[in-house]
Amino acid sequence: MNILKFGGTSFGTPERMRGIAELIAQGKNQIAVVSDVSGTTNSLLEICTALQQKDKEEAVALVGKLEVMASNYNLREKAKVRFGIEK
Repeated sequence: MNILKFGGTSFGTPERMRGIAELIAQGKNQIAVVSDVSGTTNSLLEICTALQQKDKEEAVALVGKLEVMASNYNLREKAKVRFGIEK
């Protein structure tokens, strides 16, 4: 399992975007994380490790923690402000 992580500067130009798309399209058994919230990559690695060790219950628990972490960022409301839907 490969986890590919790309932040905002990775998409700075159309050429970079095409390069990332090609890289993602080439791989098998991989997860691509784009502009992730801090800590996401580590959480995904922990989930993958748990699954590799056949510990499905731990993997589910870690997914739950990741879900809570993401919900704490209130991303939907921040997106509304960013896109000018709400102030």
